[in-house]
Amino acid sequence: MVIKDKTESFRGSSDEEVDGYHAGRNSRNNNKKNDDNVSVDSFDVQSTSGASAYSGAPSTFGGKDHSNSTNGDGSDSPAALVRTEDFAVRLLRVLAIVLLLAAAAAAGSMMYIFTSRAEQSSFERSFDEIASKILESFLEETTAKFWNARSLAAGLNGVMDSGSMNKTHLFTAAWEELSEEARLVSDVNAVSFAPFLFDEDELRGFREFTIDKTDGGIPTSGPNPICNYCGSQELINTNPDATIEIGGIGSVSCGAIYGSGQSGSVSRCEFVLEVTEDVCMCGPPSPDEVTLPVRTTLEGMWMIGDDGLAVDDTTSPPWNPVWLMAQDGESKSTFLYNQMSEPERRRVLNGLIKHKVPSFSEIFSREGAYYENYAKGSQGELVTSLAFPVFELDSDEDLAGSITLELYWRNFIPSNFPVDGDLVDVVISNTCGQEYTFRIDEANNELDLVGKGNLHDTKFSSYVKSTELEKYDDAVRLASGVSPPDEDLDQFCRYQFFVYPTQDLQDEYVTDEPLIFTIIVCTIFVFTTAVFFLYDFFVRRRQRLVMDRATRTGEIVSSLFPENVRARLYESNITKSGTTAKTDDDDHDDNNNKKSYF
Repeated sequence: MVIKDKTESFRGSSDEEVDGYHAGRNSRNNNKKNDDNVSVDSFDVQSTSGASAYSGAPSTFGGKDHSNSTNGDGSDSPAALVRTEDFAVRLLRVLAIVLLLAAAAAAGSMMYIFTSRAEQSSFERSFDEIASKILESFLEETTAKFWNARSLAAGLNGVMDSGSMNKTHLFTAAWEELSEEARLVSDVNAVSFAPFLFDEDELRGFREFTIDKTDGGIPTSGPNPICNYCGSQELINTNPDATIEIGGIGSVSCGAIYGSGQSGSVSRCEFVLEVTEDVCMCGPPSPDEVTLPVRTTLEGMWMIGDDGLAVDDTTSPPWNPVWLMAQDGESKSTFLYNQMSEPERRRVLNGLIKHKVPSFSEIFSREGAYYENYAKGSQGELVTSLAFPVFELDSDEDLAGSITLELYWRNFIPSNFPVDGDLVDVVISNTCGQEYTFRIDEANNELDLVGKGNLHDTKFSSYVKSTELEKYDDAVRLASGVSPPDEDLDQFCRYQFFVYPTQDLQDEYVTDEPLIFTIIVCTIFVFTTAVFFLYDFFVRRRQRLVMDRATRTGEIVSSLFPENVRARLYESNITKSGTTAKTDDDDHDDNNNKKSYF
């Protein structure tokens, strides 16, 4: 409709009007061509001269500024973008490496801390269990030994009651049987009863009683009189290695028969005399052999003299002579030996007299003349004497005597030790200022002496587990009904037991596994980091190859085309769709031409 009206208007116009329209139209087209030629001519001039008429000013095409995109120093130039991206990549690479290393350090540290703590916890828990069992065993055995002594004292009081005896006239032929349970349960070498004699009258009465009971002869450590096939105490067996075949017994040496006869262990003396005749030889001891004087009850109480042999006792009262004796080993007769003459026993016996409280003596070694010549056996063993009071009938104050158990520390705990008990140090300490360190021998169920003093590894001092002195007092109180008085505690050797771990025990639980696991974890992270580096290396190499190729291409383009041409090419690439080839006015003019034509 519009076209029709336009055409009709043209057709109705005069020729002058049409000619004027076409002249204006041609004029506008010529001006546009001239503008284009000027632009192209200007471009050509710049290209041939090598100098831009717009140097120092931004190049514009289509109303857009392209100076930054073509200037190598601009912030939006390819080089600047590459530098920015490269910096960001390097930053991220460093950050990734730091994170990987931090993760490796954190994971390794946590692995080491947790695994080492777990091992340390297992070590401490195991040691606590071992130490608790050992300490409980010490306290239980201490209590049991006091109870065994108490039972023996009660049995002796029964003997006194049944025979209307007192301390100076106390005797039983069944002492070995009576004391057997205490010896076996407490695992002691010797159990004895010794009366307390406080004055000369009591000493005289006791001496007369012993002479009467032995016919002035020699008491033995067994239930039987001495059976000496040599016929005289002046003679000894001279061929101890010779053997005799005895029916039902087997081969027995002359030395063993002679020793058994001297200790009172032979009940059929006539038979022994018969079988040893013409086999076991007797004679005087050799000149270089020490002859031990054998004392009879006629000679009375004795002690060890300066020469290590038995001599008459010259000490002051109170006295405590051994009377009833049951012991193992090769002991000679120790009857009427005054225990108060021995410093190691005197202290505990004085405490018994003063406080009527049972207790342990100091720790001492079975060394010296008394143990070498008389109380033989187990030379050098560490022992402690347990002294328990025996009271007169119907009295809790009047002491009749003392029961003494000689306790071996080696066998102090006869029960089984805990697993890994041999990997701890056991320290036995008392208030008399003594300390001894032991190790447990699990194979023989014994305590092996390490040495005198607290010899544990000081590295483990903080792990110590121990009993308290009050626990020892409780054991005494439980067995006897009384405990050491607070005001005189320093007069008693009260015992404590300490347990320390050793390096061997720690090595059982604290191993190199935490370090090994940590190395494995760190190795995994190192491998991961290496893979990351390898990947980063190949990516950077690929990018470098691409960048090098793009740079070379850019250099080629730059060498072939000047800057304004490159800008026109860039602009033409953007506008090659043709959307800017014609303006809206040109479209409108073409339509009008078509209309005028038609």
